[in-house]
Amino acid sequence: MTNDPSRLLLVASNRGPVSYQRADDGSLTAKRGGGGMVSGLTSGLAAAAADGGVLWLCTALSDAERLGMLKKHPMEKRRVLLPKLPKRRPPVLDEGKLRMLFERARSTRLYPFIVMAAATGCRRGELLALTWPDLDFATGVLLVSKSLEQTRIGGLRVKTTKSDEPRELGVPEWALEVLKQHRVEQQRDRAMFGPEYAANNLIFCQPAGQYYSPDRLGARVVELMRSVGLQGVTLHSLRHSHASILLSKGVPTAVVSSSVTNAA
Repeated sequence: MTNDPSRLLLVASNRGPVSYQRADDGSLTAKRGGGGMVSGLTSGLAAAAADGGVLWLCTALSDAERLGMLKKHPMEKRRVLLPKLPKRRPPVLDEGKLRMLFERARSTRLYPFIVMAAATGCRRGELLALTWPDLDFATGVLLVSKSLEQTRIGGLRVKTTKSDEPRELGVPEWALEVLKQHRVEQQRDRAMFGPEYAANNLIFCQPAGQYYSPDRLGARVVELMRSVGLQGVTLHSLRHSHASILLSKGVPTAVVSSSVTNAA
């Protein structure tokens, strides 16, 4: 740092190296500001400040308003408006890439889940909250009325869907066949675990019937995608892929929109 004005460092903060209090006689008393940021900047900028190369802008206006020296803070309710970032089109998988993913997943427990994600456009949490009574094999109608959520402290809870309204979806025949086989395999798990099998009646669950962790399952799907060379895509990409494929087949936009309500 030098005294060169062109190299002056400005530090703006909501706390400063000093704060002021008004005494009974009306005089102002300065004291050292508090807080970790003040301590860090005070020591870190000491040399530069001594050289005259730092100007610390802090709470002068707020202090002046508090002490009655200003009637109103001139920056009250004024915010810096950041430029809007352009919306990026979400990555999608075409039918060829989906088939490649299906083939890789076929030998894993993730296969039925990935199939339903692509076939219905349901969200991750919606799929993980599905129970067998939600699906009518005779009509192929799936009722989506709840969602599994991972809480901030790592727990799980079942809540309503994002739109707070249940919706019915048609499941294609090829996906129903995958689910029928999946149910047979799940019955084997149920028999193996016996009374220890969790009575949640979930369509997609861990071998002993417990809920999957949405975050962990999503990470496993991404690993599977990367193993077949699909980069930059996630489980949510299957949702957008579902809509994209429907539109490419001439399905009306309104129908696609109702199928993947609140796709954002």
